[in-house]
Amino acid sequence: MTAKRVLLVEEVPVVRRSIREALEQAGHAVWEADNGRVALGLLEGMVFDALIADPWRAAGDDLDVLDQLRRLTPAVPVIALAGDRPDGARGAATATRALADGAAAVVAMPLDADDLVRTIAEVTAA
Repeated sequence: MTAKRVLLVEEVPVVRRSIREALEQAGHAVWEADNGRVALGLLEGMVFDALIADPWRAAGDDLDVLDQLRRLTPAVPVIALAGDRPDGARGAATATRALADGAAAVVAMPLDADDLVRTIAEVTAA
């Protein structure tokens, strides 16, 4: 697997740390942002191979930020993290909306690190 430059946007520090650790263990370089606005700032001076974001979390409804990320970096695949309630409604709604807004893939939370690493490989394959 080729190492990728990944921008991770996640509000919850413990979740962000666990995702970063899993991606670094897989050989990827990870930059972190705790909200969409910070992520947009990082995009001004860096080039990433993939963006990972929880579109319902950081700084309000980040689906708007997801749309901005897609406009700024249309060639960079976005992987949306979709949390779920026991009835599945939130996860399904997040996945549907994120895909409609241009996400390349959706990974369910709680996170399976192997699934995320596979998804990065799939969406960045050229």
